[in-house]
Amino acid sequence: MPPSPKTTGAQGRQKGKATQNKPRDSVQADDRGPPPHMDPRLPSSPQIPNPRVTNNAPPPHHRQTRYDERDELLAKEIRDFEEAEFHLRQSKLVGHAIQTAKSQFRSVNTLKADGSNFGDWYRNMAEVARLNLKDARFFFEVCTNSTYEKIGRAILIASIDQSLVAEMQALPTCFAMYSNLLAKFKTSLRAAQMNIYNKFRRFRIDPNGHNAGIASDLKDLRR
Repeated sequence: MPPSPKTTGAQGRQKGKATQNKPRDSVQADDRGPPPHMDPRLPSSPQIPNPRVTNNAPPPHHRQTRYDERDELLAKEIRDFEEAEFHLRQSKLVGHAIQTAKSQFRSVNTLKADGSNFGDWYRNMAEVARLNLKDARFFFEVCTNSTYEKIGRAILIASIDQSLVAEMQALPTCFAMYSNLLAKFKTSLRAAQMNIYNKFRRFRIDPNGHNAGIASDLKDLRR
């Protein structure tokens, strides 16, 4: 059966209502504003800030400075080691040469405090120098070699009487020591000096004597 006019009219009215309601709903949806808790000026989606990448590495010039300091310290250690190695080797060589020379020096030729055996001492020193140092005249000439100088000083000091050691140690070189001993014991007034020296050695102080008398006796020894 064909639909009745009432049914057809009712359906038409419903379609018309639906068609009229559609724009109204659309307008109402567009007219709706943002929720009260949201500020329209803010972006629609929250922006997460990018994490800041921190570079803790020192600048290149700082790294270069550290490298330079390490290189400098290493270079200093190498220099110190080479210097220490040189001195240790030199000390070992010097010590060996001194011991050898001392063993060849005859104790009977040790220079006496009064220099009375100067000739024997001189000849023995020349022989020791010939065997262990540059030549036989080493002690009697100026030496420019620092290693030989160290050896020579030790040998010369070991070859003289203990009473002469302190005076010789104050002199800078072997040749200065020899020159001093030569002037002390081999001069034109050598006989007079030895006479006075022997007088002083024989002099005895009287414990009961007066100081003035002792001083007078000492002055007489110089005549």
